[in-house]
Amino acid sequence: MAAREMGELSLADALLLCELLANADQARYERAALRLLQRFIDERLPSLTEVALAASALAERHGHRDTGVETFKPLLRHG
Repeated sequence: MAAREMGELSLADALLLCELLANADQARYERAALRLLQRFIDERLPSLTEVALAASALAERHGHRDTGVETFKPLLRHG
């Protein structure tokens, strides 16, 4: 709710929000991660390889979400 009140989040802030949701609410995480991935594609026009890496990072399972987030962060710096 706080994110909505702030207006549009930066991609980096949206990633941090996803990280919080991953630990709190899986259904909300999935929706937020998909929105983040769509924004990443729309705003950065990444290569197909970068899109695949971003999607894989967001889909990281088995309790290793931090690894996925850390994989995604460098992609945000390239844009």
